[in-house]
This record gives sequence, structure tokens and C-alpha cells, in this order.
Amino acid sequence: MHCATCPITVRTAARSVPGVVDVQVTMSPARARVRYRPSEIDSTRIAAAITDSGYPAHEVNE
Repeated sequence: MHCATCPITVRTAARSVPGVVDVQVTMSPARARVRYRPSEIDSTRIAAAITDSGYPAHEVNE
């Protein structure tokens, strides 16, 4: 991510997925924290939505 619009795009993509509850995006480090309802959606589909918006995404377990 390199501009102020990047986090907005990532946040919008993640929020478009039914079952996503909350999204927080930081530019440095380039990271999104997504809260979601596992009974409705899985992290793979959320990452795919973000990737489809132009920002390659994958799950990181912390």
C-alpha cells in the first residue's frame, strides 16, 4: 500500500463479504485485521475478495 486510498480499498473489499464484522487496515505494516463470523464465511473468501480488489492477501495467524 502506498497511498491513503489503499486502506480504504482494502477495507471496502473486506466489508463487502457477508459475515465480516469489522475491518482495521494499517499502511505500515501493510496489514488488515478482520473480524468475521466463522459460521458464515471463512478467511479464504475474505482474502480472495481483498486480492480481487488489487491487493494480494493471505491469512496470517498471530
